[in-house]
Amino acid sequence: MKKLIIAAVIIAGLLSAFPDLRAKLAPRVEPVVERAAELLDRPLRPFMTPLKRKYARDDVRKIVHDLRVDVTNRGLSPPRRGQFLNWVNANRLTDSEGIDPWGNPYDLLQTHDSLFVYSLGQDGEPGTEDDIRAGFPHRR
Repeated sequence: MKKLIIAAVIIAGLLSAFPDLRAKLAPRVEPVVERAAELLDRPLRPFMTPLKRKYARDDVRKIVHDLRVDVTNRGLSPPRRGQFLNWVNANRLTDSEGIDPWGNPYDLLQTHDSLFVYSLGQDGEPGTEDDIRAGFPHRR
């Protein structure tokens, strides 16, 4: 296992340093990387889950900050629910095209007096303990 990890790090370093080499070897390397990711998923999960939660919390906070500036300071209307992901991407608020670390889009919830940005968390289900959300007061 240790040798596999070392080999993966070396290959990743070479591929990131030489884009032409990356393009040439991608068809051969990608299946190996995918298989390594499958093998490492279970042993690394206890370490990755807290990192993914931190990443999602940071994204949610950044999105909320910019949303608050647009709505409160600039007087703009919040994006409509179906347009929220487009708004996030148009403003380049995440490195992941508005997708949380578990593969779900960040979303917007508007109540009668608040706006909330949220991630569904690891289980992908709304309203559960692992959801990550932040918001601010706002009247429609």
